[in-house]
Amino acid sequence: MAEHSVIILLLAVCFFLGSSDGRTLENKVSNVRKLADAINATNPKDVQGLAALVLQFQALALIDGSDDPCLPTKWTWIDCSNDASPRVTALYLSNQNLFGFLPDFSTMVALETIDMDNNLLTGSIPSFLGTLPNLKELNLANNLFSGQVPASILQNKKLNTDLTGNPALFYQTPEGNSPGFGDTSETPYVYTTRRKKRSKLPAIIGSTSSVFVVFWVVVGAIAMFRHKAKTAEAVAQATAPGQNAGANKHAEITEETPINAQSGAANP
Repeated sequence: MAEHSVIILLLAVCFFLGSSDGRTLENKVSNVRKLADAINATNPKDVQGLAALVLQFQALALIDGSDDPCLPTKWTWIDCSNDASPRVTALYLSNQNLFGFLPDFSTMVALETIDMDNNLLTGSIPSFLGTLPNLKELNLANNLFSGQVPASILQNKKLNTDLTGNPALFYQTPEGNSPGFGDTSETPYVYTTRRKKRSKLPAIIGSTSSVFVVFWVVVGAIAMFRHKAKTAEAVAQATAPGQNAGANKHAEITEETPINAQSGAANP
């Protein structure tokens, strides 16, 4: 790319300096400089995408003053490649108080990182984010996005995506719609298409079922023990009066025997 730019620049120099249109050498040199500046500017497609962002979020225009996003120094909230005509490779817009919908910046196909967490972004997530060919990191956590997560993002196997902190978001599953992406303190979930995390719900349900089974076994054992104890007590109470009556009768006979004996002795 750099060699191609140099060749174009040399051809332009030869054309302007070798022409005989009567213009002064100073004007020719000025035109050559303008052409060189145009060749070494940020890629127009990226400039178009950045312009859409600045128009939507006008506070971004106050951050940097240079006209060209990447040259001579890059804007503070972007990263650029080292090409002769640089490409914008990253957007760092975390905690910028951005409010509203995301505009269309799908022309920025060289993007590798988009970080827009902790803002006030609303509406649905644009589907073009999942189709950017070089995008690897997409952080949209802690915003106000709503609606269904685009299939282009869910099906992108090389994309790491953080959507936590967006309670109104959901994604389609074979069983139906998923719950929202709530606060990270309550739902520490990062949707990662490259490294999908297995759901812990079946394990939780299984362990909970085991606890319930053990609980009811213990309750049943206690109930049986109490039933047996009550039965034994009832049997004991039912048999107790008969035993006491026999004992009392035996005692009366024992006490009366000497008296009868004395009566027999008194009567010859």
